[in-house]
Amino acid sequence: MEIEGDNESPHELVDPEPNPIDFVEEFVNAEAEEETQFFESSSSVDYDPIEKLDSLIEQTAEHYLDEVIKQVSVTPRRSTINRKIISLLTTSATIVGLIIGLYGISYSISHLPNNTKFLSIDISNLTLQDALQTISVNIDDELNKNIVIESSSDSVVINPAELGLTLDVATTLKQTRLNPFQSFSALIQGYEVTPVIRLNDVLMKAKLTQLAAGSEKKPRLADIDIKDGQIITSRQVNGKKVNWDKTQEAIVASWLREENPFEIVYDAVEPQITDSDVLTLSSQLENYLSETVIVRSDNRTAIFSRRDIAEVIYFEKNQSKIQMHFNQQLIWNKLISKLPGLDKPIKNADLKVIDETPVLTPANFSLKIGSQEFQDLFIAALSDSKTREIDLNPFIVRPNIETEQLANLQIVEKVSEFRQNFPPAQYRTDNVSNAAKFIDGTILMPGEIYSMNQTIKERTRENGYVPGIYINNGKFDEGLGGGVSIITTAVWTAAFFAGLEPIEQRAHSIYIPRYQEGIEATVQWGSLDLKFKNNLDSAILIKSKVDLDGVTITMYGKKKFDQVVAKKSNRYNVKPYKTIYSQAKNCIDQEGQPGFGVTVTREMFRNGALVASDEFKTNYRIGNTIICGAKPDNLNEDLANESLDPVSLPE
Repeated sequence: MEIEGDNESPHELVDPEPNPIDFVEEFVNAEAEEETQFFESSSSVDYDPIEKLDSLIEQTAEHYLDEVIKQVSVTPRRSTINRKIISLLTTSATIVGLIIGLYGISYSISHLPNNTKFLSIDISNLTLQDALQTISVNIDDELNKNIVIESSSDSVVINPAELGLTLDVATTLKQTRLNPFQSFSALIQGYEVTPVIRLNDVLMKAKLTQLAAGSEKKPRLADIDIKDGQIITSRQVNGKKVNWDKTQEAIVASWLREENPFEIVYDAVEPQITDSDVLTLSSQLENYLSETVIVRSDNRTAIFSRRDIAEVIYFEKNQSKIQMHFNQQLIWNKLISKLPGLDKPIKNADLKVIDETPVLTPANFSLKIGSQEFQDLFIAALSDSKTREIDLNPFIVRPNIETEQLANLQIVEKVSEFRQNFPPAQYRTDNVSNAAKFIDGTILMPGEIYSMNQTIKERTRENGYVPGIYINNGKFDEGLGGGVSIITTAVWTAAFFAGLEPIEQRAHSIYIPRYQEGIEATVQWGSLDLKFKNNLDSAILIKSKVDLDGVTITMYGKKKFDQVVAKKSNRYNVKPYKTIYSQAKNCIDQEGQPGFGVTVTREMFRNGALVASDEFKTNYRIGNTIICGAKPDNLNEDLANESLDPVSLPE
């Protein structure tokens, strides 16, 4: 059975009473946030804040009463209902007071606050429409007024429209749409409307580039050099470059607010090579030049002065860096000049013929040290502030031919000489000269065998030979090296009269009138060589000299014989030559020579007495006359197609 009374059951759940202040604040804040979003997204100035405020107040009161009724309806006890009614009556006055207060600020929502300004124009207590009209009346002239823009060296007068410089009125007026709580703050503090200004950066750059560029300046690099042992430096000079972003910001921030002129904004441009870079190099260079460098070698001393050191240092420069280098070849050259004999060129002992007499030129040895090794030691010494001394240990490099060696060869006099003449022809001069350069200066040691082929090398273009006339199968033909038999004959004839021993020698297959019968020779690479042995007690120096129509071979050593003579027999077994007509494609006219045999006796004398002799027998084949072309009709047929002797001595 339930007992009525004022006491509530300890188990009864009682909902807390709604706080009207908290409730109204929460509800209005939510609505205000919604309105703020609306204001920010709207581009219209046609907005009635009074109407919106009425709606807000009505919704607030209605919503609050609904909540109170809910609280009453869920409470069954009379005492609870009474308390709810009392609470309702108590807070009603509060709600009414809040509503009256809200209506009290409605005026400030529909009108701009007191002390509201736009660019020094007073728009206090005006509606948005009136404020817009007031701004337009007062600022139109300013919007179209020319402005002055200055660079550091010049200026230009320009209309704002040419820069795309405009006042964005719509966006500006959005800033005046205040929600109720912002309006309440404005009533107390006042409000400054910030103009929203637009500028077209493309138009601005197009109009101001020429003006700005005239004052732009490239930076000047810091620099360093060295002259007469002194360090010379120059400081950096910063350049200037237009900062278009900051220039745009400055114009936008100043237009309609400040007096002309407006200035183009420049940024300082630092060079890539700065004073700091040069200072680092200068300190390093001063360290290098601070003391002399002393080099010791073989009881001699070389001193590198400050000036010497400065001369081997140079700078490599570009727009982004300076690098210090050492001229390593100059370092080495200075060392050689200060220590004569060090790294002197090695020179073999040599024999030069002066006034027909061999003269011995002494050999040179050299003291050597690796150039790179010294350069490394030198640069390391420059970096050492305490020890600037270098001790070198060069080694001796001796020549291949020592003076004593060449003196022991006993090449002291002319042993023999022979000049072989030849009809001038370019191919002869070329090939004989080429072979002569291989022969000239040859030294033939006692007992050594001389080979003509090995000395003058294979007759190829790579070895310097050109095409010329030679003998092939008893007739003239053309091939590389034609004419070398001229110098071959000269070498053999000189060897003949020096009394040297023949090893391999053969005359031409047909006689050529420019040579001495039986005392001549030819060669063919791979099949026929001229070889002779040095049978003297001394070495032999062979010298060659070529002119336009002859070649001279001279042999120097120590004579074994006082005199060498040649005795030639009469021709024997003489055979007449014939005349042949040839229409061969490679035909060369040839003068006929008879075939014959001849014997040459060489006699060698010492102190007037014959001490040795030898014989050289030579058999020449028939060399027919060859006429290139068709045989005349009145000649006998038996000679028309006669073949040549199959003998081939091509050179």
